[in-house]
Amino acid sequence: MSKHIHKSCIINVNSIVEKYKLYSRLDKFGTKIVKLRELQKIINSEIKKREGLIIIDGHLGIELKLNVNITIIVRADLKTLERRLKLRKYPLEKIAENLISEAVGYSGSKAEDICTEVYEVGNSKSKDIIIKYITNKSKGIRVKRPLLSRIDRLHEMIYFIKKGNPYNF
Repeated sequence: MSKHIHKSCIINVNSIVEKYKLYSRLDKFGTKIVKLRELQKIINSEIKKREGLIIIDGHLGIELKLNVNITIIVRADLKTLERRLKLRKYPLEKIAENLISEAVGYSGSKAEDICTEVYEVGNSKSKDIIIKYITNKSKGIRVKRPLLSRIDRLHEMIYFIKKGNPYNF
């Protein structure tokens, strides 16, 4: 995304976690338990060093207290998400956790707690709209906020419930 946006840089949350070893242990799924306070301090420090538009990349961004103007949540349909997680060989319980989180729109709801301008994108058209908006905004061009609504994935859970699933829902 940053290649499309004038004077922008990306801070990748996962790279910061790895670089500074900001996790205390692994949970039962092998997922890193991140030290959020320490991560927040380092990312805020990185933000202060940068100029122009700063893009925080990573799902943990919504768990941090950062001074952000715009939050973009990239959404996936549940069948696609399930396929990706199976390819990564996630355990069933972890897949279920992720599917439920996506279905209820956890990230978008959490983002609204920390930022007033939140967009959810789920297809190339909505991504193009957001890229154009941010590109123009970063160039100082006055633009109207895009009219993108929250993405509702809860109805997709019906597919998993009806077909039967190994996730116990």
